[in-house]
Amino acid sequence: MTLSLLKRSPKSYILLQIIFHLPTGRTLKSLLNTVHFRTSVNTHVFDALHHSLQKMSEKDRYCCLLSSRSELFFQFQNQAIATIYDPPHFLKLTCDLFVKYEVQFKSEHLDSQLPVIAKWEHIEKLYKHNNTS
Repeated sequence: MTLSLLKRSPKSYILLQIIFHLPTGRTLKSLLNTVHFRTSVNTHVFDALHHSLQKMSEKDRYCCLLSSRSELFFQFQNQAIATIYDPPHFLKLTCDLFVKYEVQFKSEHLDSQLPVIAKWEHIEKLYKHNNTS
């Protein structure tokens, strides 16, 4: 619970750390680094879905599974399952990363061998320009 408090609001966690005897953020992060995670299809999720689907009518049995895997389909119990991407979420992630970092790339349309750098500031200027015209 302390880790979720730290992740959600670091400033609030520091205040709570003063009031209560809580571990430091560094200690929590070190502890988290000792936990090994692996990625795979979680069979417990499918078992729970299977159990829930037994109680539903045919029209209520449709569901959506979202995945961060790059494959369009994956196999589970000899059945192909389609992966559905979440474009708004990808756009938000891209935007968040763009705000935090500069994007460097090579343009096919420019003859220069120098990399092109795009910044969030460029998007803001373009937005302001479009709104004033």
